[in-house]
Parts: sequence; C-alpha cells; structure tokens
Amino acid sequence: DAEEAAEAASNAVSAAPAVAPAAERKCRRRGKPTAASAEAGPAEAGEAGVWEAEEVEQAEEETSAQVPPKKKRKDQAARAAVCFRYLRGACQWDDCKFQHVNPRKLNVEEQAQILQELPLRKFDPELAEVIKQLNIPKCKDFHHRGGCRKPFGKCHFWHLSDSKSARWAGFEFWCDVCAKGFTSQDQMDEHQKAKPHLQAAA
Repeated sequence: DAEEAAEAASNAVSAAPAVAPAAERKCRRRGKPTAASAEAGPAEAGEAGVWEAEEVEQAEEETSAQVPPKKKRKDQAARAAVCFRYLRGACQWDDCKFQHVNPRKLNVEEQAQILQELPLRKFDPELAEVIKQLNIPKCKDFHHRGGCRKPFGKCHFWHLSDSKSARWAGFEFWCDVCAKGFTSQDQMDEHQKAKPHLQAAA
C-alpha cells in the first residue's frame, strides 16, 4: 500500500503543469527567446515575436516624440534678394523670404541686383518713382567706352539698352536707332530732327 501511495503521488506531480521560473516568465513578457520558448510550438514562438515587435514599435514612437522636427532651411539665394514690394512700401510680411531693405541703404550688390531685375518686371509707376529718387547714374563704361568692365549683373549703374530699362530709369521715350532715352516728347522730336540721328537712321 505504501508503494502504491508513493507511485500515485509521483504520477500526480509529473502530471501537474510546470511553472516557469520568474526570470523566464519575465523574459517571455519582454519577447526574449528562452530555452523553454525555443522548444515551444510555433504558436508560442509567434506570440513571443509579437511581444518583441510591439516593444520595438513603442520604443521607436517614444524616440520620435522626443526628437523635434527639423526646420526647413530657407533658400540662401532667395534670402539674399531684395523685396521689391517692400521698396515701394507694400510688403508687410514679417517672415518674407526676401530682404527688407530701406531704399536709401542699399549696398552696391543689392543695387546691382535691382537694376538687373527691373527690366524683367512689369512696369510699376510707384516702384519707378522710388528708383528715380535714388538718382542712379548711367554707367560711363557701358555708354561711352564700348562696354562695362564688370561681370553681367554686377554693375550698380544703369545700362540703358532698350526701352524697358530706359523707362525704369525715368526715360519715357526711347530712340532705338541711337539707343538713347528722353524724358519728354519734345526732346524726342528734337532729337529725331538732329543731324546725328538722321545720319544714323539713313
């Protein structure tokens, strides 16, 4: 009888489900493989993989939340350009991507940029009046010495080569034959009757 009781107790112990150690249970919750999970079936192994994937995803979300988004850099070329709207007092944007410069405080590079771009813009009487007040002279090298010595777009004096640039410079009338600008119709008429113009037009 004693032997039968001992055998029955032994069978009961072997039939009871094995309890994993605390360290092993912790590893399973964290999704780390253990010796027991390695021997486990596909279902248990898949569950451990899900735990690990969830932890990785959560860690990535926490990391991305801590890193602030990068600010977009403004284009340096655009930032160096002068705001034409501001020159005539029309731009009120604090975050304008162009420079807000007082017309009286333009440096030579900024003035050269303006003179290069003006003929490409639609004529604006208000802006033209602002430019007129700057009293920018004509380039002597360009008009009297056969050509400007500075690179294209770098001269801060007027290069009057057509009616568009002449109009921005304050010359409403332009003689294509002589490449000269005039401020009134009377000046234009007098010029067209003069001998130099007649010889050039012949």
